[in-house]
Amino acid sequence: MELRDLNSVFPVTVGQRLGMPFASPQRLLDWADRRRAWLLGGVLILYLLGFNGQWRVERDSALYLVIGRNLAEGRGYTFQAAPQRLAFPGLPLLFAGNFKLFDHWAVPADLVAMLIMGFAALGLTYRLFLIHSGRPTAVVMTVGVAGTRLFYRYCFELLSDMPFLLGVMAFFVGYEAIFHRRKASLSRDGDGEPAGRVGGGFDWFLLIAGFVVAVSTRPAMWALLLAILLTTGWSIIRGVTHGIDWKRQLLFGAAILIATGFFLSIDPRRGGGNAVPEYEDTFFQATFSNIGHTLHEMVFRNIPELCGTSSALVKAFFGCPILPGVNTLCSFIIIFLSFALFRYRVLWGMWALLTLGMLLFFKPLDRYMLPVIPFLVYAWWRFMLWVHRSAPAKWADALFLGLLAFGIFTNMARLSQMVVEQRRWPFLLHYHEGRYVSVYKVANLIRSHTREQDWILVAPMEGRVIAFLAHRNTIKPSNQTAGDPRLNAEYALIGPNWEDAGRARDEHDESVAGWIQTHGYVLGPRLGPIVKSPREDVGWELHRVEKK
Repeated sequence: MELRDLNSVFPVTVGQRLGMPFASPQRLLDWADRRRAWLLGGVLILYLLGFNGQWRVERDSALYLVIGRNLAEGRGYTFQAAPQRLAFPGLPLLFAGNFKLFDHWAVPADLVAMLIMGFAALGLTYRLFLIHSGRPTAVVMTVGVAGTRLFYRYCFELLSDMPFLLGVMAFFVGYEAIFHRRKASLSRDGDGEPAGRVGGGFDWFLLIAGFVVAVSTRPAMWALLLAILLTTGWSIIRGVTHGIDWKRQLLFGAAILIATGFFLSIDPRRGGGNAVPEYEDTFFQATFSNIGHTLHEMVFRNIPELCGTSSALVKAFFGCPILPGVNTLCSFIIIFLSFALFRYRVLWGMWALLTLGMLLFFKPLDRYMLPVIPFLVYAWWRFMLWVHRSAPAKWADALFLGLLAFGIFTNMARLSQMVVEQRRWPFLLHYHEGRYVSVYKVANLIRSHTREQDWILVAPMEGRVIAFLAHRNTIKPSNQTAGDPRLNAEYALIGPNWEDAGRARDEHDESVAGWIQTHGYVLGPRLGPIVKSPREDVGWELHRVEKK
């Protein structure tokens, strides 16, 4: 649609006469395009405000860090002196490189790398919609994605979510440029910007490198692979029936399968053998060993968590749950937006729906929606355009502005809270209500009184974090632990529960003290001082474990 045709779609209304800069979609696009340098500069400042160089202590990130350190120290792809079959190798390999290069400064280097990946993902978002819709829409989409609480948060977490999104976006940009190449023409959104010729060598690099990064980073790569193959199959069928060249799509699909097969053959989680990696093994065992249980969990647990009062979908897209009933309505709108993506690109719709489908089988967490946030933001924008176009002229601007504000303010409110949290000092005193405030002192206590080859008996919630910070092997209390030959020198760490800081564990919990009492051990003398902060009702103690 040419720029001059927009007046027939977006007529002049009361809001425009009052001079409101965002009164209509076209005015918003024009305003954003004129001020793109200021808007993108504001995004840069906002993200730099959130960067504090502090590790947001977390169990999964501790696992990646320990594996990366073991790789750097020549211990192989291991965790707790055993081959690691759970974590995908992409992020641990990055961490291993930083441990090699920066040693004790590796964690700050990892945090900088994560922020850079966030900026790169925003740059790819800009380029994707520049190719698809033109520069003004690309600016709006980039700022929109940057303003989501979900995207902002994972620029500061040492988790695989942001690297995976980076790979996904690189792949989609390359795919858009190569398979939807257009000659220079005005974009169909009427942004007035030439799309230009694309699809050169750099786009092939993005396609290949993006797929490699995505496939080596998270188990969601299986959903991405399925989306690619289904889209390729559809393109081939459509090409055959409409007389369109489909051979390139066939070669592309074959190349994707070959690349996936090559990754599986070198996947370090298999330990060089035929072992099935833990994620895949758990999925097939849990899903297909008892179909009835799987369906029951899907209907009575996952769907309510996805769309109910504390809707994971609403939390992912709008930044936080809103109100009972409203959450369910908004969840259905998000699902509708996922279907609407088929109108713009089949691959986008496939990817969004398969991501939603994946949440029905696994725990529905908002973070799992991060890889589709850029596409949902675009679908929300197109939904706003449709509402403005379909509503009576006197209400069109008000509805457009209302939907725009609804999408912005809920996210920005939570995003602002995170900026405040990141800037407060001491950081751990405020992070997660101070539950990790003593963790570095506890790690120093363990390092001071144990050797590197010793094993520390630690409650499950603390195991990975203590393993990384104390640079010791940890083992959680379980029935199998009693006869574990790895415990050649046993120590026990006893303290408050990280799930509820300051609360002493109940003896019936899977706790260290309870395990010791049950299995015929006793606590020996305490080693070193008790570590306790004002936020904790009980302190941390390190003991030697002895036989009765």
